[in-house]
Amino acid sequence: MTGISSPVDLAELAEQLTELRERLEASTQTPESRIALEEVQHAVAAAKSGNGPAVMSRLKKAGKVAYDVAVAFGSGVLIEVIKKANGM
Repeated sequence: MTGISSPVDLAELAEQLTELRERLEASTQTPESRIALEEVQHAVAAAKSGNGPAVMSRLKKAGKVAYDVAVAFGSGVLIEVIKKANGM
């Protein structure tokens, strides 16, 4: 995937993004979290279609909200991808 130091299995990432989406749906209360939820939904679709650059773009837009939720449930690959997308 473009922008990541090691190859990422997009099918596995799609599963992790789906879990992230579900967790965001359960906790969405602010405008920022609604934006993050929408962007993660798009990132899931991009991952399922094999479009790595679109995943990175969408996760960049999802930003710190998505990162914080991913850290809370401990998804290592997803955390790395979000960090790369956001220049962390």
